[in-house]
Amino acid sequence: MKIAILLPVRAGGSGGFVKHLAEVLPFWLRQTSVQQVSVFSPDGVIHGFEFLGDEFRRVARDDYRTGFREMGKLVDDGGYDVALSTIPRPVAVRGCPVVTMVQNAEPIQSPSYPMPVLWRLRLWKLRRETTVACRNAARVIAVSNYVRQQLTDRLGVPAVKTDVVYHGFDPSEPTMAARPESTPEDQEFVFAAGSVVPYRGYEDIIRAAALLRQRRGRALNVVIAGEAHGLAPSTMRRLVRLARALDVEPHIFWAGQLNRNEMTWCYRNCRVFIQTSRAEACPNIVLEALGHGCITVSCDHPPMPEFFQEHASYYPTGNADMLARRIDEALEMKEEVAEDRRAGARLRASQFSWERTAGQTIEILARTLGGQRMIGSEKGPHSEHR
Repeated sequence: MKIAILLPVRAGGSGGFVKHLAEVLPFWLRQTSVQQVSVFSPDGVIHGFEFLGDEFRRVARDDYRTGFREMGKLVDDGGYDVALSTIPRPVAVRGCPVVTMVQNAEPIQSPSYPMPVLWRLRLWKLRRETTVACRNAARVIAVSNYVRQQLTDRLGVPAVKTDVVYHGFDPSEPTMAARPESTPEDQEFVFAAGSVVPYRGYEDIIRAAALLRQRRGRALNVVIAGEAHGLAPSTMRRLVRLARALDVEPHIFWAGQLNRNEMTWCYRNCRVFIQTSRAEACPNIVLEALGHGCITVSCDHPPMPEFFQEHASYYPTGNADMLARRIDEALEMKEEVAEDRRAGARLRASQFSWERTAGQTIEILARTLGGQRMIGSEKGPHSEHR
């Protein structure tokens, strides 16, 4: 089987889909059924990932203007058996079936949060592209049941042509730790992570921090890892103004983009991990928090319960008062109860493996060709998560 991996992006590559490929491709290349894997990407948008396949093929940076026609022609001329598009964009491939992955929930769900005009226009365009790509695809891979439901209910993608394949968690990740500079030294803190964008919901944490200050008589330190998105600079300004107005600004630590070791330090040392996002598909941060055994308080917006299950305390999305109560309960949790929660979280994370992800995905590619399983000797567990 000759596989073409399509990365139809316009600008810098997302760390999420690159990490996904970096984890699954080594497994694929070990299979006797796989003769070749080639990766196609616009020139200059992804650096240092040429190892992702037998071939790394570049197309013009502005190929998106023609519906990635050059990318499609290279795939057609290469005689590939199947193409996997890791981002739902219409790519003009004619010579083989295309399987499209949907790893972003925001364009396909109904937004329930304020956003700048440019952000709204961006979502409108992404929704149109996702709709066309999924309807044209031979099969669609959703990275959670929530994404699959949204594709069916809101975009009209038939459920029968949609498979659910979760991302994985590498248990070797929690090994090294390095304290980031922008963290409170020798003080307890709660931790949240993810780019500063409209859907992230960090205002819940800021309001909860102010409520906890009133109730506990002392400020709660909050560390937030993630950079402000270029299309939504007003989001950061709004959050800073909110923290200032509620008199908690000195206790909100904007840590910026952290590397893996710095993230590990924060997971290990935070008293509570907080998830407030309103738009997630299969959030790697959630799997990391579970894998590091964090005591977690999460909003109840799907797909959070799908992943955390009983290994988190939940608050109604947007309800800062209830979030403050859940954080307070977590901070007061007895150590033996906390240890049980940590162990349960790690056990839950162990159910998500990259080998399983790779095995399920390659089975779908083979099934798309109408053949039987084309897995070689190094078989992994391939049953779908439930």
